[in-house]
Amino acid sequence: MAGRLVITKPAALRGTAFPLTAARTVIGRSANSDVQVQDSFISQCHAVVLHRDGRAILEDLGSKNGTTINERTVSSPALLQHGDVIRVGRAEMRFEETAGNEQWDVTGLHDAVRDRADRPHPGNFVVDRQSAESLYNIGGDQIVHQIQQRDSFLREIAATKTKATRLIWFGFLLILLGGAAFASMVLGFMSEIWGKIPSAGDPGGFVQPDLSTPTLGGVPVGLLGWAAAAVGGVLVVIGIVLHVVATARRRRVEAAYPALPTSRPPRSP
Repeated sequence: MAGRLVITKPAALRGTAFPLTAARTVIGRSANSDVQVQDSFISQCHAVVLHRDGRAILEDLGSKNGTTINERTVSSPALLQHGDVIRVGRAEMRFEETAGNEQWDVTGLHDAVRDRADRPHPGNFVVDRQSAESLYNIGGDQIVHQIQQRDSFLREIAATKTKATRLIWFGFLLILLGGAAFASMVLGFMSEIWGKIPSAGDPGGFVQPDLSTPTLGGVPVGLLGWAAAAVGGVLVVIGIVLHVVATARRRRVEAAYPALPTSRPPRSP
């Protein structure tokens, strides 16, 4: 199956097409990316499209702002279908595929690859394409190994960030629910005590308040809520630490395994 990516956003770049002819096509802000988009919301190496068994697979490379397909976050390698809309940063692109000698479906978009060199780059978006075919031939197994190792590290970092985000949200949920249960118990105690305080001149005197509270397994629900909130706080701290560590590790990986330069084919006049 042949495929291509067609830019749909921003409007000024709408129709810029990138044939997916290489085994891997990197999307990112780096000058060495196969599909380069200069946008501050896009990571240096943001995502990659891989060809496996004739199908196109999209994978996020531990990007800061994530990648989506049809508004669904890509947390693991995802199979691309014809018409899928990929979002990276503030840019969107549509995946199109065709078999054999079939023509591309009409999308209302034009192939701007040939003439975009003569067009000024709008705003802070600069789209360019580079050829990655020579990447697998100039350095032999050493180059391929470096690419695979870099991608493996970035996948691990992306998985760590996903776990960290889930821990943070789950921790916040425990804090919210546990804090509500504990607050309810405290307010109940205060209301009961306040209601039993004798008024001035009341001959009846002080009445022992009923401080009983709902229990779960013999333990007051309010205390269980306090414990849940404490656990939630610990999970939030752990999640934040994991996120910081993953971000620092990504920077080390990008420094140790920089994106490899690829040769640029000459532009057509």
